[in-house]
Amino acid sequence: MGVIDLILRVQNNLFALRRTLAPILPYIDTLADFAENPYLFLRKRLLPVILGGLFSVMFSVADAIARPFASIVGVLELLELQLAGVIVSVTDPVDSVITQVISALRLGTSGLGPFQPFILVSVGIVISYVLFIVIIRLSRGVMDAIPILSGVETFLFG
Repeated sequence: MGVIDLILRVQNNLFALRRTLAPILPYIDTLADFAENPYLFLRKRLLPVILGGLFSVMFSVADAIARPFASIVGVLELLELQLAGVIVSVTDPVDSVITQVISALRLGTSGLGPFQPFILVSVGIVISYVLFIVIIRLSRGVMDAIPILSGVETFLFG
């Protein structure tokens, strides 16, 4: 009876020891993993934390760099909405004038029969040339009136 009693006592002591060590068993497993292969332990446990922190810092810096550009893009979008109205208010009358000129030319050359397309193209080329010359003269006059653009105009045209 002494041996069985001794075995039961050892078994009860092992169960008591296991209950006592139960809260620290995960830490013991971690230390055992580190003792077996420190490189693998560092790669499994430490590397994800370091890389996560590094990526977090990098994305925070990238966000801090991108934030002013986002506000600039917002301002440009507002400017685009403002300029769209101005451009439409300028291009609509010009489109109306061009349509009326083309209608007048068609009406004026309607009696020429098969020569009408050739006459229309010739008149269109002459009108385009005259408009081009007028636009160049106007732009040179405007550039000459503005101090900074005056230097550019002198550099370009002499």
